Amino acid sequence: MQAIWTREIAEYHGKFVDFDPLYVSPKPMQRPHPPLYFGGGPAAFPRIARFVGGWYAVSPSSDELAASAAQLRAVTGTESRITAAHVGPVTEEALRGYADSSAERVVFDLETMSETETLVRLDEYAALADSLGWSRATPAPTDESGPASGAGRPQHRIWRDIPPTPLGDFGDRITFKALTADVAQVLLVEIAAGTAIPNQDDPSEQEVHPMEQIDVILSGKIRYVVDGKELTLGPGEAIGIPGGVPHSAVTLEDTTMIEVFTPIPDFPTNEIRTLE
Repeated sequence: MQAIWTREIAEYHGKFVDFDPLYVSPKPMQRPHPPLYFGGGPAAFPRIARFVGGWYAVSPSSDELAASAAQLRAVTGTESRITAAHVGPVTEEALRGYADSSAERVVFDLETMSETETLVRLDEYAALADSLGWSRATPAPTDESGPASGAGRPQHRIWRDIPPTPLGDFGDRITFKALTADVAQVLLVEIAAGTAIPNQDDPSEQEVHPMEQIDVILSGKIRYVVDGKELTLGPGEAIGIPGGVPHSAVTLEDTTMIEVFTPIPDFPTNEIRTLE
């Protein structure tokens, strides 16, 4: 879906989904695409971290949500968007704890009733939200000139307080700490010497993704091949790589860098192609 939403002509060949180049229109108005939410329990948390997504949590109480949110935070290394689907009693006492939770939204069931009964119940829920000091749900902006969903939520993070996350098959050879906004992501990345990116046996393999990428080297040394051209960077040097440009890299020393991506990375849909 990320490929279809973000690319003019999308193509994807994965384990469970496989399609040749196709064109889909119209594209979502939200940029770079609508926010992603994943259901499930702790088994889904690595997937949420991988896609920098939100969690749709089925929760019987705010106490149980708080415990699960702590588990999620330990996996993602940051505060994730959480929508809590409350399945317990819809009372002020039961819902008050959510006000202090990390949930950005709380939803609950509305049973099937007559039109008159439904309107009465909706008024009761509105009054309940007001008594708790909650804002009522509003649609996300759809004007291209407006902010994407969740815009304006300030995020204050201290790098040293965020646990490093291993990157996929690289394991501890590459770890990162991520801060994600609405249309961009910044990573603090540490890479062991001798690590080739992408992780391919053939050094001619090149990574291609739709995001614009900026790398700023803080320490160490890394050799890039970008669109067939080789260059080596050290501390204080930086490189910008436009979306769609083939590139690869290998660290010559243990390296620490800042990486910025926009739109938000969709690494699971990266393509790998060999230079001719």
